[in-house]
Amino acid sequence: MTNLTASLPLPHDDFAAGFRVGWEAVCGDGVPLPRVLPMAPRLTTMGYSLFTLGVRAGVEAATGVEDLDDIGLRP
Repeated sequence: MTNLTASLPLPHDDFAAGFRVGWEAVCGDGVPLPRVLPMAPRLTTMGYSLFTLGVRAGVEAATGVEDLDDIGLRP
């Protein structure tokens, strides 16, 4: 499996930029970001950059889902 975003001109080391992208993907740009953003993880999961982890965190925050991995596992 290849990392499809690795070759894109993204700010790969910017968790906050990723969070903004994830938040705005759900809420649009008319809803302000939360006042306190989650901290970036110290270590990244293999295959993810800080940016892509930020996108995930932004989507989770905007939707109120604690962990996107749990979606679809609920009965």
